Amino acid sequence: MEDSIWKVVWCKFVPPKVSGFVWKAEHQRLPVTTELEKRGVLCTDNSFCSFCNRVPETINHVLCHCECVWQVWQRWCSVWHISIVFPLNVKDLL
Repeated sequence: MEDSIWKVVWCKFVPPKVSGFVWKAEHQRLPVTTELEKRGVLCTDNSFCSFCNRVPETINHVLCHCECVWQVWQRWCSVWHISIVFPLNVKDLL
């Protein structure tokens, strides 16, 4: 199944920036606070999510679990007439 996902992500119709973003999200390489802290980069005193300010900012939280971001996902999906369930992580979202 992963092969079919990556064939779609890396096809010529997907902009390179989008493909790169998806790859970084899948491999936990987006510059969210917890990932930056792992690498010794301290950006702010607050490591909580920039959107909801309730839990630590992780890639899975920002893209899948944050209530604020989830509302955006739901609105986009309703425009496209797609039903979406709450994914556990970025891999499940893909």
